[in-house]
Amino acid sequence: MRRLVLTLLLSPPVQAAEPAFGPPRAVELPGYDADVMEPFVSKDGRWLFFNDSNAPGHDTDIFFAERVAPERLVYKGRLPGANSPKLDGIPSMDEAGWFYLTSGRSYDKDRVSIYRGRFRDGALGEVEPVPGLSLDRRGWINMGAQVDAGGDTLLFADTRFGLLGLFGIPAWSDLALARREGKGFVRDPDSARILARLNTHELEYGGVMSVDGLEVFFTRTRVPFLLVFGKVRFQIMRATRSDPRAPFGEPTALLSGREPVEGPTLTRDGRWLYFHKKVGDRHRLFVMERD
Repeated sequence: MRRLVLTLLLSPPVQAAEPAFGPPRAVELPGYDADVMEPFVSKDGRWLFFNDSNAPGHDTDIFFAERVAPERLVYKGRLPGANSPKLDGIPSMDEAGWFYLTSGRSYDKDRVSIYRGRFRDGALGEVEPVPGLSLDRRGWINMGAQVDAGGDTLLFADTRFGLLGLFGIPAWSDLALARREGKGFVRDPDSARILARLNTHELEYGGVMSVDGLEVFFTRTRVPFLLVFGKVRFQIMRATRSDPRAPFGEPTALLSGREPVEGPTLTRDGRWLYFHKKVGDRHRLFVMERD
């Protein structure tokens, strides 16, 4: 969530490796000139939520825009009710308007980092911690909880900051699943089996599933282990399966780059894939159209 990236490396252009998608296209956001990171498109296609820079020392906040066309957004500002003096980011929302975010507002007290609230009339209310996810161990956080359309499943990352997690770089990050139980969530006992081919010794995070649950996109990077040698690599990965309870197959790289390319989010119809990419000194919003 807070990573130091080598910015002095020359970065080749990000290339699309999946023939089902067209080339990445920049999305302009008139009225906003800061970083755009961790985008999320609402299930009805109307809203695009995102956060600004998550660099160490920055008060990361959540913003939103109205999506009037795939490459045309109307900036609305900070999302009322969503932000605190701590980091707040990585938004997600189900069809009923339950909005999920990663927040450090109470982590030092209770080790909780995933919150939710109700999105109504352009604002967030009823913000509360999500029970059942925290590992309750210092240095470990849950981040990037992406909720399915019905609000019954969360795909998130268990991420550890420790000895190797210097300068805000995680030492470990794997994807995990949780299922709704009452007002909270419980970890899915089949999570390891379902995600076995997705999780590796590298870092996996920022996952999002298609509405039918048969396709998943996520971010993979090997920064912590090879940072000293300058061999930084970020990838947006894609994997599929034939049944919503079956394990995902072997993922393939959809996008790769030395500079951050992260935060995939898919429209309900599966046609448009948004993500952020670092260009120069800023993270910008991009979109790809499925053929």
